[in-house]
Amino acid sequence: MRMLLKKNRWKLGYLCCVFIILYACQQKKKSSIPVNNTIKKDINVEVEDSLKISISFNTKGFTDLNLVNNYFHFEELKFDNTKQKDTIITHKIKKNFENQIISFLGFSVINGIPKKHRHHYLIRKETKSLAFTYYQGNILLEDSREGILVDSLFNTYSQISFQIKNSNKQDQKLLKKTLDSLKHGFKESFIIKKDTVLQTLNDYLYYNELQQLNPYEKEIDSFLKNISKPIASRPLSNLLFYYVKNRIEDFTYENLTLKKYSKEYLDVLAIGMFNFLRHENNLGNPKYNAAISWLKTTDLYQKDTAFIQKKIQPLDNKEFKKKLQNLKVFSKDFDKILFSKIMNQYPSDYYLIDFWATWCVPCIEGIKLMETMDFPENVKVISLSIDEHEKREIWKRTTTNLHQEITYLIDKTSPESNDFTEFVELTSIPRYILIDSNMNLIDESFLHPNESNFLSKLNDVKYSKFW
Repeated sequence: MRMLLKKNRWKLGYLCCVFIILYACQQKKKSSIPVNNTIKKDINVEVEDSLKISISFNTKGFTDLNLVNNYFHFEELKFDNTKQKDTIITHKIKKNFENQIISFLGFSVINGIPKKHRHHYLIRKETKSLAFTYYQGNILLEDSREGILVDSLFNTYSQISFQIKNSNKQDQKLLKKTLDSLKHGFKESFIIKKDTVLQTLNDYLYYNELQQLNPYEKEIDSFLKNISKPIASRPLSNLLFYYVKNRIEDFTYENLTLKKYSKEYLDVLAIGMFNFLRHENNLGNPKYNAAISWLKTTDLYQKDTAFIQKKIQPLDNKEFKKKLQNLKVFSKDFDKILFSKIMNQYPSDYYLIDFWATWCVPCIEGIKLMETMDFPENVKVISLSIDEHEKREIWKRTTTNLHQEITYLIDKTSPESNDFTEFVELTSIPRYILIDSNMNLIDESFLHPNESNFLSKLNDVKYSKFW
């Protein structure tokens, strides 16, 4: 009997933990940060394309939030109060998805005891702003109606995730039953509240863990093939990454078309494929050539060719330098000049090459934005227009009106120039390429000036090797 108890001690202990977790999920949790599960019933709510986030400080402090970008990668949004007084720091960001998760991770030491603070907020399509108060390494949501704190959902799945990662085959049946119970328990609660968004988020967390137990579970395949209105979040990002990892050599790529699958499935599959291929362990592996070829046929790749290309197949720096120095351009006086001569005329530690055209509205918006910025002294902007030679007078007039200091028109009749634009795949503009004084490539698809960390990255360009 003693041997039997010893053998099953872990399972008995685990079952107790599971019952506690399940019970806790049914209770109202006390927290210094309010939990709001109120369901909004606004009809015909207009989806905003931006979100205003503000954090109030009553003293010096620094913190950040993790936001999801177009590729389900998290990016930091920094809030740094350098003043010893009450300050509100506000950022306005673009909303790329109807619904998304914003996460926070902070630390504090209270009475000599370190404490970790982790929060997850579900930002719905109608959310226009979020307001927080910073307090001792933590943030408190001021208006719970603007975002839903979903810590209970995330924390509960986090508990079983830890057990799954440390389990053996004998434990997996019990863990599968527990995982199913968690899913159904939360699902019933969200159905009662008529909250389809939280139901979807619950599915992401469930299938993410199920995939760890059984990577080839058909239920996962069925779920993703029927996905709609994805919630930009780490659970979905992880789910897609491992879904691709487990199947990348088994996909029949010629069949991954709209004739057989929905656009929503192909869109999220492309994101998962991209994130897998860009991983440092997978870069340059020839066995993934078929996957790369398929990715290049997707809408995702067509919309942001330069950025995706640099992540999965970076340009050869030696070849880049050779082609760039032979690039031929026209000055405002219509004299031909080599790009290498431009750098000699305007010495700098770094150069941001701005590819633009007079007919490109986003290009001109970027130029005007840069003019208002406090640019770092060690970076100069070189503006290269791709306008047709017949439009050179329009280009000259426009570039003068835009106050572009170092400005040239690419000579499209030159084989060397065409060779360069083909090499860097200049298929869309605006396009920004960052180089150093020796023409070494730092970033072949740099940020747009309207992106929140454009200027901060330029200010940190000397640390670019750590990017």
